[in-house]
Amino acid sequence: MIIIGDGIHNIADGLAIGAAFAENTMFGITTSVAIACHELPTELGLFKINFYFIVLNFLSNLKVNIWF
Repeated sequence: MIIIGDGIHNIADGLAIGAAFAENTMFGITTSVAIACHELPTELGLFKINFYFIVLNFLSNLKVNIWF
């Protein structure tokens, strides 16, 4: 669900950037910078969530392998 929502969000961001560049180059650059500043914390947060679950899965599998 997170991946689908993030994909739709990125498509909307791309459409916004494209529309801004179609209007004016400076407006497009400004919109691109604003979206990049908005996306950085979002993508880092998603990376943290996904990395956390990967580590938990690895530790869970390691624990099972040690005991059996």
